[in-house]
Amino acid sequence: MLWRSIFFAAILFFVSLADTNVTVEDKNVTLNKERFERFLFKNAMRDYELGSYYEALDEFLQIIKNPKSPFYTDSLLMLGKVYLQIAKRTGMKKYLWTADSYLNIYSSKAKKLGWEYYYTKANIYETLGFYEKALAHYRRSLQKSVAEREQIESIIGILRVAVWLKKLDLVTKYMIILNVSTLQKEQKKELDFIKGMELFNQQKYKEAFRYFEKTYREFESYLIDNPEYYYLVAETAYRKGDIKFAEKLFRRILNLIKNREVLKKALLRMGDIGLKKGNVKSATNYYYQLIAKYPESKEATVAKLKLISLISRDERLAESLKELLPDAEFLTDPESFVVKTLIKNRTNYIGRFALANFGVITFELDSDKLYKRLGWELSLISADRTDYEQKEYFRDLWSSYLLILDHVRVCPLYLSNERFFQEVFEQNILIKISSDLGECKKENKRVALLEYILKRWNNDNNRFLLAKALYEYGDYDRSVAVLNSMKQKGCEFYKLLGKNCVMLDNGSKECIQGMERSLQACSEADFEALILSRYALLMKGKEPKKKFVSLYAEKIASLFEKDPIIKKFVVKYSEALINRADYTGLIRVLEPISQKLNRNCYIDSLLALSYIRTGKMEYAKSLVSDLRKCEDPWSKVAVEVYESEKLKASVK
Repeated sequence: MLWRSIFFAAILFFVSLADTNVTVEDKNVTLNKERFERFLFKNAMRDYELGSYYEALDEFLQIIKNPKSPFYTDSLLMLGKVYLQIAKRTGMKKYLWTADSYLNIYSSKAKKLGWEYYYTKANIYETLGFYEKALAHYRRSLQKSVAEREQIESIIGILRVAVWLKKLDLVTKYMIILNVSTLQKEQKKELDFIKGMELFNQQKYKEAFRYFEKTYREFESYLIDNPEYYYLVAETAYRKGDIKFAEKLFRRILNLIKNREVLKKALLRMGDIGLKKGNVKSATNYYYQLIAKYPESKEATVAKLKLISLISRDERLAESLKELLPDAEFLTDPESFVVKTLIKNRTNYIGRFALANFGVITFELDSDKLYKRLGWELSLISADRTDYEQKEYFRDLWSSYLLILDHVRVCPLYLSNERFFQEVFEQNILIKISSDLGECKKENKRVALLEYILKRWNNDNNRFLLAKALYEYGDYDRSVAVLNSMKQKGCEFYKLLGKNCVMLDNGSKECIQGMERSLQACSEADFEALILSRYALLMKGKEPKKKFVSLYAEKIASLFEKDPIIKKFVVKYSEALINRADYTGLIRVLEPISQKLNRNCYIDSLLALSYIRTGKMEYAKSLVSDLRKCEDPWSKVAVEVYESEKLKASVK
C-alpha cells in the first residue's frame, strides 16, 4: 500500500499550500495535520461502509500512528470492526484475535464504552464460536443501546447465539419482543433467517429450508457477507435430500466466497454429492482438489479417509491417484494411515471419520483382537458430539456390514456404546441389531432398543416388534398394552394377543375373541392359529376334537419342549379330561404325542395314570420304571398310584 501513503502525503502537502494563513508555527502545523486526519478518517469510514475493508484498514492504521490524534480512539474501534469483517471474508481466525486486541486497546483509551464496542466484541466471539461470551456481550450491548436500531441489532445477535446454545426460553422471549417492534426490511429478512436456524438446530431441515431459500432468493448479499450462513443454506438443502439444488448452492459458494474455512467444507461436500449421484470420478476430483489446495487442513485429512474407502473398492482409481500423489502415505499404506490418524485424533473432528474407516478394516479382517479394539474405541465416543456428516459417514460405511454381521459380533459392539448406534443408524439397522440382541439373550437391551425405535419411528410395525419382544421377555401385560395401541390388526396381531392371553391365563371375552379371530385372519395352514383357536374352546369349557391332536401329533411333539403355548395347550386339554375322569380320551390325546417324544415326565406320568385307571397295568409298568427318575409332582403321583394298585392286586 505504498502508493496510498504517498497519495495521502501529497494531499497533506497541498492542503498546507492551500491555507493562506499557514506559517511554520507549531499551532498551524497541528491544525493542518488535524485537517488531513479528519479527511483520512472520513475517507476510511466511507471505504468501510462500501466494503473496501483493506483500503479502510490502511487508512485507519495511518491515523493510529499518531496517538495524539483526535481520531486515534475512534480509529482503534474501527480497526476492530475492519479486522472482524476481513476475518469473515477470509475465514482466518488470526484476524479475529487482531480485532479483539484493537478493541482491548480501545477499551483502555476510551472514556466511555458504548453500544458499538460491546456489539462488535460480541460479534467477534460469535464468529469464534464462543457463544456464551457472545451472549453476555450482546446483552451488555442491549443495555448500552440508545437508538431503536441498536436495540434491535442487539436482540437479533442474542437470538442467533441463543439458537446455537439451544436456549429456547431466550429465543421465545426475544422473538416476542421483535414481533412487536418496527423492523426495517433487512432486519425482517435477518429475523426470517434466524427462524430457519432454529429449525435447522431442531433437525427440521425441510421447514428450515423454506426460510433459507427465501434469504437466498431475496437477500443473497447477506449470505455473501456471512459465508458461514451461505454454507448453512447449502448444507440444509443437502440434508433435506435436494442434492441437485445443494450442488448449485455449493458451486456458487466456490465461485463467490473467499472464506477459506467455508471453501474447504464446500469442496468436501461437493465430493460427497458426487458419491450421492454415483459419480465417483467427480467425487474423487473434489477430494483431490481439497487435498492439493489445503493439504494441512482437517478437511483434507477427511478427504484422504474418504478416498481410502473408495480405492478399497476400485483398483484402477487407486492407481490413478498414486500417479497424482506418488508419495502419499494414505495411498501406499492405507491401513497404517487410518490407524495413525485415529490414534492422533481420537477425541477430535477427524478421529470419528478415522474410526469409521477402522471399523471397515475390522469387518473385512474379522479379527477378534480388532473387534475388541473397535469396541473400546466406540466406548470413547459421545453421540451428542458426533456431527451430522460424521454420522452420515458411519452409516455409509458400516450399514451394509451390520446387516450381514453375525450376532456374536454385533452384540458386543452395540453394548459398548448403545447411544451411538441409536443416534447414528437408521431404522432397518437398529431392528436388525434388536434381533441380534435377542439371539444373544440380551432381552432387556432388546426391549430398550425397540422402545427407542418406536419413539423415533412411531408406526404399527415397530409397535408389533416391541410387543413381540415384551412377550418373549415375559412381560405379558405390557405386551398386550402395546398391542392395544395398534391401528392395523391382522393375523400376527391376533396370534400374539392370543399367546399373551394364554400366558396370562386370561379367559376374558376379548382374549377368547382374539384367539378365535387369529384363525379367521390367518391361513388355514397356520399351526399357531389352529392351536390358539382350540385353546379358546378350552377356555370356554369346551373340548377340541381328539383327532386334532393325533393329526398334528408330530408337530406338537417337536414343539412341546420349546413352545410354551403348545405345552400349555396340552396341559389344559389334559386337565380338562382328568377333571371329567375321561382317561380313555386322555390316552387318545397323549399317546400319539408320547410316541413322538423321547420320554417326557409330565406326559408319561399322565399316560401311566390313564393306563392304571383303565386297567392297562402292563402299559403303565413300562412307563413307571422311567418315571421313578423324575422329580415333578405328577410323576410321583403316578408312581404312588401304580404301587398302590399293584398292592391291591397282590392282596386280592
